[in-house]
Amino acid sequence: MLSTPIVTIQGAAAVRRYAVLPTKVQILTEDCNGDVSLWDVMAGTCSRRWKKAPAAKTGVYEELHKSFMSQQVAVPTWFTPSARSGSLEVTLEVQTCFNAEAYASDLAMTTSEEMRINLGERLLHAIFRKWAEAQPQPPHQEVDQTPELKFRELEQVPVCISDEGVVLIKTTAAQLPRAKADVVPLWVVQSVLHGHYAPRESLKLSFFLAPHPQEDLPQLPPGSNKLSAAKVLKLHKVIAYVEERLNVDQKLLPLRLVCNDKPLPPEMTLASVRTFVWKNGGEDMLIHYLAKQA
Repeated sequence: MLSTPIVTIQGAAAVRRYAVLPTKVQILTEDCNGDVSLWDVMAGTCSRRWKKAPAAKTGVYEELHKSFMSQQVAVPTWFTPSARSGSLEVTLEVQTCFNAEAYASDLAMTTSEEMRINLGERLLHAIFRKWAEAQPQPPHQEVDQTPELKFRELEQVPVCISDEGVVLIKTTAAQLPRAKADVVPLWVVQSVLHGHYAPRESLKLSFFLAPHPQEDLPQLPPGSNKLSAAKVLKLHKVIAYVEERLNVDQKLLPLRLVCNDKPLPPEMTLASVRTFVWKNGGEDMLIHYLAKQA
């Protein structure tokens, strides 16, 4: 009998805590060694690591967590994270999977600033890509023009499909074509094969636009001052909308926006304004426009 091992195989350190960041496409983790990682949910990869310094008592998790969580970004929850197995896991469920959108350009999927994508739908499409390719294709089916995610190799992506807590299959995304026909849930089939999905929460919100009471700017034309737009719409598009409909001196442009008399950055989204600035419950949000600062 050997008293000491001939070789030691070191396993990966288990994740001991994690946090979904406000963007809802990144997760910050800390493992048992104190090393911190930033994970890209839409790519299935680790985008950055911070090794714990040998002499340090703690890692940088607390500092990074505080910095990331201070971002004024509002995105609905669309997945559930877990680290019960020691590894980071992401669970998609029909109740929440399709509740969040993003601009494809913000995820480096396209240069177009107009295309919006559903985060859950695109992630399902990436994970079940090989499974979808193995299914019979109906004749005259329209080709999906939505850009693909730059997702990791599917051979490296573990997948577990369960129904009400009962595990139906454990495999990898690359091996899903071998799964039985009835294993993949119907809502996943409808989304991946046919592009049909139904968000349980509205992807839009309503708001009013009006000149600031202290400004001598005109009202918008009748019928154009109350809008319903995507929650992810950025305010620079709202500014452009107002400027196109007002006949004002060019010297007053570009216009500015405020809500509750707080200046709004042009890159802020409507959802973020409602969450962090408006804060008036179920009432339609009111945004004022002003002339540029002198």
